[in-house]
Amino acid sequence: MSWRLLPVATWFLSCQQRKVPHSIRCAQGPRAVAAFPGRGLVVGASGGVEWWRQTSENAGWKRCQTSTDPALGAPLFSVAVEPETLSVAVGGGARRSVSLFGPEGSLLGSLTGHTGWVRDLAFHGGQLFSIGCNFIKVWRPSQFAAHSDSPWQKWRTCSHVGDLEVHGDLLALSVCAGFLVAAGASKYRYRWRLPSTKLRPRDWLEQARGSQITEPSLHDGRVAKLTCWKERLLSCGHDGRVCMDSFEHADPPAAARIASGWSHLLAWRRPAVA
Repeated sequence: MSWRLLPVATWFLSCQQRKVPHSIRCAQGPRAVAAFPGRGLVVGASGGVEWWRQTSENAGWKRCQTSTDPALGAPLFSVAVEPETLSVAVGGGARRSVSLFGPEGSLLGSLTGHTGWVRDLAFHGGQLFSIGCNFIKVWRPSQFAAHSDSPWQKWRTCSHVGDLEVHGDLLALSVCAGFLVAAGASKYRYRWRLPSTKLRPRDWLEQARGSQITEPSLHDGRVAKLTCWKERLLSCGHDGRVCMDSFEHADPPAAARIASGWSHLLAWRRPAVA
């Protein structure tokens, strides 16, 4: 299995095997991208989000719809999709907020309270995590607002579970092997074992805070991105390295340097050649 790593500043969409990749050049000021189930993408751009879909295996990409939130503010830094409900979250800069959208383009609401730009987002286990400055805010939708025909409606009413606080600005966030992992400008990486979401918010927050692990960063300098692949954490930093490690054992993870060069990278698996 091989991996191809490209700068996110000029990201491409691989069609299949050895064909020339397509690129979406029509997005209005794209700053972040995430996969959307069913040959789709969501792109954080121009104060909101754009939905794109590949019409067929060999065809290009078509913009299906757009939606904006005047309260979001530029620049945009992050976008995330909840696979279960297809809800979309976009994190902004000027207003220091998170905007939530339904898959049909409806604006579900805005989450405020960060003291800095919302650099990264992650949905997991029915909760949303957002980072700004040295805080991770944890959000939980109202269970009473869920609708069987449109489950994303539950995000119209959210509660703030609480904050996880560290030392140093955070820039990257991921969930991997049962841990919430965050890193950024400091020389440390932080992780919390995620409690069951069946717990009451206060109990969930207490257990999460009590499980915090602080360990040395694998990078010299800022960590720009974290992502999880098969229970392994991939990270890239301003030192020009991409590192991979796992949390299978209690001991500090042994990291493997798998690439060097450009520090902002996007990775995907190349399809096997028949």
